[in-house]
Amino acid sequence: MSLDVSKNGSMAKQPKDGGFRQKIFHLFKGSKAANIASTPGQSKSEDFIITEEILRNVSSESHLSQRIKAIKDLCDVVTTTRLEDHAVESLWVKIADLLEPQAPAECRQLVLAFMKATINGQFKHLNMMRAHFFTVIANHSVFEDLPMRLQVFKALSDSGKNLLYFEEDAGPFLLVWMPDIISYGRTSEFLPVLINVIKYNSCYLDDDIVEGLVKHTCLVCRLPQTEVDIDQALSVLDAVVCYRNLPTESLQRFIITLCRLLSVKKYCEASWELMRKMLGTHLGHGGIYKMCCILEDRQNLHDPMLLKGAVFFIGMALWGARRVSSLKHNPTSILPSFKQALYCKNASVDYEVGLTIHRLVKKYGRHLQLVTWDSILEIIAQLFENMQTQTQGNSHQEGTSQNTVQELLTSVEELYEKSMFNGSSTDLFDVIERFSHIRPESSVLLLVGYRAQAIHPTREEWIHNMKHLMEKYFKNEKRTVIRERILKVLSYVLSSTSHLYEEELIEALVLPYLRHIYEDSDTKVRNAAVELLVDVAMDCQIPQCIDILVILEKVKCRR
Repeated sequence: MSLDVSKNGSMAKQPKDGGFRQKIFHLFKGSKAANIASTPGQSKSEDFIITEEILRNVSSESHLSQRIKAIKDLCDVVTTTRLEDHAVESLWVKIADLLEPQAPAECRQLVLAFMKATINGQFKHLNMMRAHFFTVIANHSVFEDLPMRLQVFKALSDSGKNLLYFEEDAGPFLLVWMPDIISYGRTSEFLPVLINVIKYNSCYLDDDIVEGLVKHTCLVCRLPQTEVDIDQALSVLDAVVCYRNLPTESLQRFIITLCRLLSVKKYCEASWELMRKMLGTHLGHGGIYKMCCILEDRQNLHDPMLLKGAVFFIGMALWGARRVSSLKHNPTSILPSFKQALYCKNASVDYEVGLTIHRLVKKYGRHLQLVTWDSILEIIAQLFENMQTQTQGNSHQEGTSQNTVQELLTSVEELYEKSMFNGSSTDLFDVIERFSHIRPESSVLLLVGYRAQAIHPTREEWIHNMKHLMEKYFKNEKRTVIRERILKVLSYVLSSTSHLYEEELIEALVLPYLRHIYEDSDTKVRNAAVELLVDVAMDCQIPQCIDILVILEKVKCRR
């Protein structure tokens, strides 16, 4: 009596009665019946018998052409019919010499094709021959046979899902093999197999193996590969993150790859999703630290794509719309790294930093503390510095970057006006004043209002402060609204303090800056100045009143 032994060592009983099998066979007849007849429980009489003649025809005893014909004929047989026990071993012993490196290429390809057919047809019954076939594939190093070897490995491993009998050896083999596959151009066929190996057999892959596979996969993303190759490479990295721990040694390479891919529109969303998954693991805090180190490394200043990606990922992970909740970094610890990245002086990096800081200000601005605002204001100042070194309007990217920076500072001003700004008002308005010539009128008017608060006899150098405003925002300013506002500030100062400091104010502020007002081309400013001079002249108690009247006379003559 014949017994079949399953993988776990248990014995399956042979069917006592073939009547039911025959009924099924007659019912379905076609291929379905044939498949049932070839199941593991079939009787020994249904196995295909390998005769001595067949073995002689495929062995080295026969002529090469006869061997080739016999092997080709057997390919269909081994694919569709179950062979008798140990038939696979017997056949392989007879044809193995045709796979030697010195054998003709046609013979090697045929033997590999026969091996694939045997694996497909006898998959459930190979047992230890699986390990032998794997060894053959791994040791066969003829480069031109690589595509066929890959097909055989796919069949043997069920596209990477089943590594039975060679689990421990598969990882090192794939690691050594992968560079050859990439150079041969078979990446798109190999990566799906690798994905399945990681998904279904990750427990057999040691850290050093995974590190090497990640290294080669990241290389695929950097080479001029097809879109399919890069998509699959990202899927490999995704499988590593989801089904196995990404080795710490691979973290830097993983991050750099995704940062660069982020700048490619097609892979932007996929890169962010993959980075978000990684940052949600135990490597999340280490990942943020690595990206901060990338931003602070001055050797990376020539790589704006890398810097831009790091800024985006940090900002989105910590305070974006889909932030990673397990990350607890305070912005204060991150922002100095952003400032270092700005020394790249690249418009795309400036844009990303500005956009990320703007997102932080809009979302959490009212909760930020003084030390955080100090860093934000330093970054804003550096962004404006970079704006002035760029050619105005020379590119769309530069224009977008400049708009983002302007909107960022405007948002900070809005928080100040709502009394939600917890930073230093002095530092804020120092930044506004430093770049007031490129700020909108509303921003400069806010600045003038703030500076006007310091113009009072109780403040040190208050007349000098007013003189500074007159010099910068009246004499050297072209915008009408701003110049009119300065005249209003001057009028208020004169009306409130002239009874004590009339002579000093007229000599330091009125006469020097309004003496030639009649030559001013701005009618609105000229009219506002005349009103101020008339008010001063009406209450003037000092000899300088004559000078004011002379100025008014000149204005009248101009009209």
